[in-house]
Amino acid sequence: MSNLALRKVAKLVAFLAMMWGANQAQAYNIQVTGAQREGDWIRYSYTVTDWSTQDTTPGLCDKNPGVKKCTIAFSAYKRGTTDVGYMAQYWDINPRRPSTFGNMLQDMRITIPFSDTVLVRAKHDQSEYCMSLGVGYDPGSGPYTVSQWGVCVPLVSVPIPVQCVVSGDTVLNHGLINENNIEGNRALQILSVSCSGKSSVVVRTRSYQSNSNRIPLRDDGSLYSTIRVNALDATEGVTVGISDGIGSFLVESTLSTNGETVDPGPIATAFVVVVDAP
Repeated sequence: MSNLALRKVAKLVAFLAMMWGANQAQAYNIQVTGAQREGDWIRYSYTVTDWSTQDTTPGLCDKNPGVKKCTIAFSAYKRGTTDVGYMAQYWDINPRRPSTFGNMLQDMRITIPFSDTVLVRAKHDQSEYCMSLGVGYDPGSGPYTVSQWGVCVPLVSVPIPVQCVVSGDTVLNHGLINENNIEGNRALQILSVSCSGKSSVVVRTRSYQSNSNRIPLRDDGSLYSTIRVNALDATEGVTVGISDGIGSFLVESTLSTNGETVDPGPIATAFVVVVDAP
């Protein structure tokens, strides 16, 4: 058994032609069970069930003249084309006469249920791709003849998780302050957010102590900071637009006092920024 976890097949053989909703009887079931973004790729999980070595359904690997070997594979196909797309697993087996799905499974030497994954480029329209089984015949020279068998299961039957990454300097530094410039003193930073598959995100901020944008800086309550996102109170969330996978937002700290004298000394605290992709 050969394991090609990631292979874009571009040769002339192009075995495993895709046929959406084939009319043959189905001797197995395939289900797309999960999806995970991995950089420029999406990894889809799939499981094959309802296939037995006792299955007498006519197989795909008959011993015909000139056929040296039979290749069985699971792949993600682009709908409406003979492009094999992205191959997950393939098995080279010897043709039999007669061929049945039962002896095909025996020769593949896999256990049902069988689970594996396939990688598909994230830049593609995922609704154009589906998962199925196919077969290629090696005559020993020249391109393979093309055949495909069974239902092709859409990849978009499983939601693709959204991934967001926030980057930038998260320190809001007010610098050196005194009694003359403390009230209303502002510090700000612009943060970037990159997200897959979203046109907007919701940014929320709060203190560690409570769901408030008012951050205490002195235990006696004499000094506090008010945190805003894009000049708005973000405790309930501020919507930030994402264009071509990238967005940005302004985080601002404004100092205030309660009218009492603020004890001198260094001040440092932290607050929470949450980026939600609903």
